[in-house]
Amino acid sequence: MPLHHRLNDWAKKRFQRDLSRLRAKLPEVLVAIRDSSNPNELADDALKLAMRGVHASHGAILLADQGRLVLAHAEGLPAQGLAERLTAELPAEPPQGVMRADDPDLPIRLPLIAPGGASAGWLVLGSHPDGSLYGKDDRRALEELAPPLARALSLAMERSQRERERETERRTLTERLAQLEQALAQMIAPPPAAGAV
Repeated sequence: MPLHHRLNDWAKKRFQRDLSRLRAKLPEVLVAIRDSSNPNELADDALKLAMRGVHASHGAILLADQGRLVLAHAEGLPAQGLAERLTAELPAEPPQGVMRADDPDLPIRLPLIAPGGASAGWLVLGSHPDGSLYGKDDRRALEELAPPLARALSLAMERSQRERERETERRTLTERLAQLEQALAQMIAPPPAAGAV
């Protein structure tokens, strides 16, 4: 192996350790939480992993929920009003891949496109702590992160929706059963005795 390749490999291992960890750990994390029905917890774990991997100073994950964006998790940013501000700034039909914005707080925006082309949400990141933006390797790692993360978030949102629907159905059935029991109890209750006061 030529010296150039060995030095290149050494430099990547030494200086891109967190980026390599991001690429290696993400599949493990997604497998470990593949049955999750809590998209916010998944967003929390994924955001921390992504931020650590590319050394982002702050960031957020927003989920697409019935045509609007909802903040799932934010790190290092004030959460209030963030979803509303980004909803106004982000394109409705996002292209795949990392997008750069003129926003000094969140210059990196990555659409999370689920299988079938539907948007699962967005990963938005601040710059490095020194104010610099991401290099080619960082952007490539983020682009590799997007499809499996979008798939995992979509599945978690679907499971969460199904659980809410089942809970609503269970509650409705429980209430209906209580009403039927009450009606039955009234029907079979002995009539009041004649002449009873």
